[in-house]
Amino acid sequence: MNGVAVLIALSQLAPALGLPVAQLQRDGVAALAAWQPAALAVVVGTAALVAVVGGLAPRWPAYLVALVLAMAAVWAIALAVGAPAPGAGLGVAMVGPLQATVPLPTALAPLLGEAGFALLERHAGVVLSTALLLALLGSLDTALNLATVDQRMRTRSDPNRTLAAVALVNMALGLFGALPVAYMRLRALAALNDGGRTAGAVVIGSVLLAAVFLIGLPLIERCPKPVVAGVLLMLAWSLVDPWSLALLRGRDGAVEAGSVTDRRLSLVVVAVVCGVTVIWGFVAGVALGVLLSFVVLVRALNRSLVRLHYTAAAIPSRRVYGPVQEQALAGARAGIQVLELEGALFFGNVDRLELEVETPVRASAAGPPPTSLVLDLRRVSTVDASGAVMLGRLQDLLAPRGVTLRLAGVTADNRHGAALRAHGMLGVAGTPIPARPPWSLHEDADRAIEASERALLAAAGLPPVGTPVPLAQCQLFAGLDAADFEFVRSRMPERELGTGERVFAQGDAGDALYVLSAGSVSILDSSRRQRFFSYSPGMTFGELVVLDGGGRSADAVADEPSRVCVRSR
Repeated sequence: MNGVAVLIALSQLAPALGLPVAQLQRDGVAALAAWQPAALAVVVGTAALVAVVGGLAPRWPAYLVALVLAMAAVWAIALAVGAPAPGAGLGVAMVGPLQATVPLPTALAPLLGEAGFALLERHAGVVLSTALLLALLGSLDTALNLATVDQRMRTRSDPNRTLAAVALVNMALGLFGALPVAYMRLRALAALNDGGRTAGAVVIGSVLLAAVFLIGLPLIERCPKPVVAGVLLMLAWSLVDPWSLALLRGRDGAVEAGSVTDRRLSLVVVAVVCGVTVIWGFVAGVALGVLLSFVVLVRALNRSLVRLHYTAAAIPSRRVYGPVQEQALAGARAGIQVLELEGALFFGNVDRLELEVETPVRASAAGPPPTSLVLDLRRVSTVDASGAVMLGRLQDLLAPRGVTLRLAGVTADNRHGAALRAHGMLGVAGTPIPARPPWSLHEDADRAIEASERALLAAAGLPPVGTPVPLAQCQLFAGLDAADFEFVRSRMPERELGTGERVFAQGDAGDALYVLSAGSVSILDSSRRQRFFSYSPGMTFGELVVLDGGGRSADAVADEPSRVCVRSR
């Protein structure tokens, strides 16, 4: 697709510069000396209109609106300056006459004669190879898009039936010389977002699209070529693969060596296929891409997707609980299963992951039944459409068993969250489409495990973490009689903390200890914001530095509105 985008951009170079195509082909770089500033200005203005309309009104047809507005602007300027025609003398040419008849199967009759057979024989290799590659790409695209829409609609379609229908439609379209089609997720979601729910919506949309073409064709004849070039250049930009851009920006994977290697390998494949597509054409690019992708697929399949499997009984969260809460969690943490994944989550390994997930979620006679499954995606380099759909299906399979799926290393605005949203797994606000259960997303496995522990405490009927604890029951005051408690308490003033407020900073003098009576306070690395501990009400913190006389080695920050008692040295 990146190669196709480059080819589209190169094809619009002549009209964008106000040059005849024949002149550019004949003179090459020397022809660029005669470029027309007015034509380039029209191209830039049209492209800007597409971007502005698409940003301000996402549900509007941005390309169509920009085309009409830019064409009207060029004609208005021509009338204002009294030019005999739009762009006259400025190098802004018109599209000119177009074929206004609807193509019929009889138009292919000349191919049935001797000359037609000779023509077909001469180009048979290119025609057949292109047809096979388009069928391959269209089938893959159709199957993946159908799975994504099914997940969004909570339905199950027969992919074989859909592929057969698309094949028959494309054969019929070929009789009319039309371009092949595939099942497009974007078009389906556009119909759904506008309220379409039945086959009638598809028919109405097709009729309206045909009407736009038939009615708009005479208008296009009077459209300036730079306006069309501006629209096509923005279309080319929209075809650039967003995953490729993420690769270039380094936002596709974590900083582990394996992920960096995968990113570099992917960049090489993308660059080579794009270059071959531009130089030798679409067929050669797709053929090479399929071959290289097969090699990468075999390499990925030979790697284990699950890097590590453990339970919260072996590695609990960094939350420090009170004695009653800790006692309730001691025997139940084994029901929190954690799978740390690595590599790419894509169509080649999603089935295997489902099988690997099945083992830890089975209830064991030797331990508590599973309550949460944490999938740590921190080391996962990319999640494609199949991987996103699989995660949604996994959530649906686990929910009836009473197991909550929690995704670690995934937030609403990071790369994995963006992948889930792009493939329709996070839903679209404001639509009546049945919504899936809310996702449990967490920045890391530690936070996901803590969320699972909190769910266990709630199931046990214990108060939520952060619930105020009477000072007399706090750890520091254990064993004191009433008189001693009042004596110590009178020398420890209370301090109210807001969410995100620092209790102390790394490097501060260790001149006080703190008793947390309400809320939550976390000890964080000041640069990476990594969590070392989170204290619950009743806990004492900051006392070690008071004893050894050193400075604070980390920040202490309130996670929520909290209350501490402070004893200064």
